[in-house]
Amino acid sequence: MTQRNKRILLRCSLVAAFFLSLCVLIGAHQKPPPGYIVNIGDTWEYVVEEAGEPDFSDPLAGSHLWINNSGILGWWEMEVVFSQNGYVVSETCRRYVGFRPMAMEITIGLSEKRCL
Repeated sequence: MTQRNKRILLRCSLVAAFFLSLCVLIGAHQKPPPGYIVNIGDTWEYVVEEAGEPDFSDPLAGSHLWINNSGILGWWEMEVVFSQNGYVVSETCRRYVGFRPMAMEITIGLSEKRCL
């Protein structure tokens, strides 16, 4: 391989690495709809209204609601668990970066109480 070919290959590799890292950063920084935060103790009605989901009937004990949002090269999903009386007892937010199905998962702790 000549020196010229090596330089061309190096430049192409650098450009490809730059665009790949840019795509990962775009996917990593996408945010859910503004103002959407689920807290422990929130009511079923509040969560359904904030998620923009259709009006559900009252939840049974341990009911789960999955809320998803897709974006460029990534997406997030939130699992909300309700008690029998319709209050949030736990929420878990997961963010994914990359193309499905080979994506990296970024799990966000419950203490943040938001999907950012």
